[in-house]
Amino acid sequence: MDQVDLENSCYACHPGVRTQCQRDVHYARGIGCTDCHGGMADVGDQGRTPWVDEPRCSTCHSRQGFQFEQANTLYRDSKGHSGVHCYACHGSPHAITPTVTEPDNLQAINLQGHAGVIDTCAVCHTSPPDEPFFHKVND
Repeated sequence: MDQVDLENSCYACHPGVRTQCQRDVHYARGIGCTDCHGGMADVGDQGRTPWVDEPRCSTCHSRQGFQFEQANTLYRDSKGHSGVHCYACHGSPHAITPTVTEPDNLQAINLQGHAGVIDTCAVCHTSPPDEPFFHKVND
């Protein structure tokens, strides 16, 4: 991989040069592919199951009373808040909002008037919920 002449050597195999996989809030804060996915030795480990053994949000994120994804479920498949997929409010795995690309922020801007996580209750609710939103599957 060291011989690949790319700014991000992961793009030698992944479609990042064209799709710009590195475009989310993590990238904006200087977090790269290997910070979450590990290096080539980690990704190429024969004991690893591709598309299953992926990083967990809770590896870095923690907040009392919150779940950052369901147990034994990847972010892309996790649900919370009465069965809504996490990415519906936070964006897809490599475009977690606010992103560095304008198109990825359009949904939030159009629905609530600002980029970032969809955090305006009126986007989905006709009246504000009585209970606070705790980021748990059954809330």
